Amino acid sequence: MSTELFDYIQLVKPSLSDEKRAKIGMLVMHYITLARVSGGVQLDNVLTASGDSFVRKVIRNRSIVQDIGFALKVDMTYAYDDSPIPEGLQRLCAIYHINVEACIPRNKSLKDARHELWDRVIFVGVAQVVMAAHHEDTLRALDEVYHGHRPPGYQPKRK
Repeated sequence: MSTELFDYIQLVKPSLSDEKRAKIGMLVMHYITLARVSGGVQLDNVLTASGDSFVRKVIRNRSIVQDIGFALKVDMTYAYDDSPIPEGLQRLCAIYHINVEACIPRNKSLKDARHELWDRVIFVGVAQVVMAAHHEDTLRALDEVYHGHRPPGYQPKRK
């Protein structure tokens, strides 16, 4: 009985990483909400609920974002390019509304700027995968609801 109780407590007891993952989850939800409301989110202009820079919070938690990306099978690879800011990275930054010119002066070197830009791109990729999965779940739930209103053997009319 005591070992079962101990196992149960270990199972239920939250760890520090769970709390950090919850915070990252909140960041992802915040980003998704902004992305859906606006045409495109400029990450540099976004603040967290506490008024801190959204980008700085993402960068501070890059390892957790990468763990979540790995778990969700987000492609986080890129072709090696020794140029300061590779063209592929610049293209992704343009697609994801990430300001490359604003990032470069904030960092001590171009290498640091490149790493920060990749961290941002990975975060947006993770957010998009989460958004797509949520959208798919919503559509599946709607399909199940509508399926209940159809008579058995229903086939849509062909035009």
